[in-house]
Amino acid sequence: MLDKDSLLIVTVPNAISWRRIVRRGEESKDHLFSFTKSTIKNLLEKAGFKIIKIEYFSWFPKFHFETKEGLFSETILIICKKSN
Repeated sequence: MLDKDSLLIVTVPNAISWRRIVRRGEESKDHLFSFTKSTIKNLLEKAGFKIIKIEYFSWFPKFHFETKEGLFSETILIICKKSN
């Protein structure tokens, strides 16, 4: 349960990263699902969260290329809070 002013910070696999596209069809050993920005946004909003920030993210800053499509980022970072 989140307090009224608490933030939820979530990272999920990016479904449209170049690595996921190349490995399509192979079973992922670490994640059951991957998401696009719109699919994770819709899921969290339906669960009653308000999105504060959503962006492509890389755990390795020197490999972080902010692109519209997110092809070079394996992760999506979401910061949200519970809607009132």
